[in-house]
Amino acid sequence: MKILDINDRISGCVATVGSFDGIHLGHRKIFEHVKQIALDLNLLDVIITFRQHPRFIVQPGYDLKLLTTIDEKISLLDNTGIGMVQLLNFDRKMALLEAEEFVRLYLVERLNVKALVVGFNHRLGRGRGGNYEELVKLGKKYGFSVHKVNPVLHKGKPISSSRIRKSLESCQLDDANKMLGYKYFISGQVVEGKKLGKKIGFPTANLRVDKRKLMPCPGVYAVYVEIDSHTYKGVLNYGRRPTIENDALPVPEVHIINFSENVYNKTLKITLVKHLREERKFSGIEKLKNQIFRDIEQALSVL
Repeated sequence: MKILDINDRISGCVATVGSFDGIHLGHRKIFEHVKQIALDLNLLDVIITFRQHPRFIVQPGYDLKLLTTIDEKISLLDNTGIGMVQLLNFDRKMALLEAEEFVRLYLVERLNVKALVVGFNHRLGRGRGGNYEELVKLGKKYGFSVHKVNPVLHKGKPISSSRIRKSLESCQLDDANKMLGYKYFISGQVVEGKKLGKKIGFPTANLRVDKRKLMPCPGVYAVYVEIDSHTYKGVLNYGRRPTIENDALPVPEVHIINFSENVYNKTLKITLVKHLREERKFSGIEKLKNQIFRDIEQALSVL
């Protein structure tokens, strides 16, 4: 997959444009259409997306949490088989562009788009004025066709990034993973903690995660832990640790099963496989330790 520079020009392509947070099954259906039409027309296939989610600019006070950071998004896009990705810097100037201006500047003049593929509810441009009907009119004016893709359904409703966020926040990890088409993951650098886990016999790696990354609901999870391209089994606790610490904010910490190497400052990828239980306060350390034993056993049976 090639990442196009902002000044790159190409002779003709089939493209789609959007935020594509999460790269879920609905997005992947759109990408498959892009690839197939490009193959049929013997053209390049391009995904146009943004380094910064447009809502951060359009609604700066809105506390949006992302399913994918920009690096995670690029990695997932690389696995879709798409040929090229154009990363745009969405800023106030771009936010003020009418649909036609955006189409002319970024689709026609830069990429010479011959076919545009959009989702069933796609809109672009200032005030989201560029709906499907408007894009069809612009396509006739500038010489490209427009193809609308029907949604992918889960439990009878269209899959969307916002719906996946709600599932993760309400402890419905299985639903979120089914809509994503892969298991949700977080990445974070291991930072020095208070070594509370080590003191009770279960050392944990405390993670510093991008503040804009969506964390799942607090609780205990069976996870896979990727370190330096090696994968291990683990148990993630995301919470306030009420029995021994009672932190003000939830903390992500992972116990890597049968692992004792030093991982400080390394970046870990944590893949969430199953939500095991809610976090709760125990009456003493021994009861907490007994529960952790059960959590590890349950995680191993899942993993």
